[in-house]
Amino acid sequence: MQLTVIGCGDAFGAGGNLQTSFLVRASAATFLIDCGVSTLIGMRRLGLQPNDIDTVFVTHLHGDHFGGLA
Repeated sequence: MQLTVIGCGDAFGAGGNLQTSFLVRASAATFLIDCGVSTLIGMRRLGLQPNDIDTVFVTHLHGDHFGGLA
């Protein structure tokens, strides 16, 4: 299993930190934990492909944790 921290900043991206998002690659699946608005920016910076994600888990309904899904 591999964990990639895409972002771990606050809701406003203070200090240039991206909003919370983690990518987990396991043998059976690749999934995203949370998807803030800045997640796709972080994925692009890290060379990660959105189409590789099988499932997205949202921890709670604050915009900085699910706003990037639209």
